[in-house]
Amino acid sequence: MHSSLARVIQRRDKSPRRGAAMVEFGLAFGLFMIFFVATVEGGRLMWSWSSLAHATREGARYAMVHGEANPIADASIGTKVKDSAIGLADTDINVTTTWSDVTKVRGSQVTIDSTYAFNFVVGNVTSSPTLTLRSRATVNVAN
Repeated sequence: MHSSLARVIQRRDKSPRRGAAMVEFGLAFGLFMIFFVATVEGGRLMWSWSSLAHATREGARYAMVHGEANPIADASIGTKVKDSAIGLADTDINVTTTWSDVTKVRGSQVTIDSTYAFNFVVGNVTSSPTLTLRSRATVNVAN
């Protein structure tokens, strides 16, 4: 009987310790998950912005080369920007083209402004589920 009483006492001693360890694990794991998700979301945000900036520069290069010699429409510049934005949703990209000279002659400037509506994965948790990313490129028409 003495050994069964020792087992009961021993179980009582371990039980609170095990519960405290579970609570500590839950708190630590929760904090780890918050930092992990924040890191992933931050990485996605920076990648999306970088991709938008690259696509905007590609649109500006396209406008620079196809200026006076090969007149182009602003819609074709927007299509070039959207095609160059690999991994971004075309429907969330808006492109505005501004020319310093409407004749698009050599030496005139063209400015490409692009915006992208970035959607957070954890949008329901944050107060603002979307963020508007912006990029601008200005070049002189060379051709």
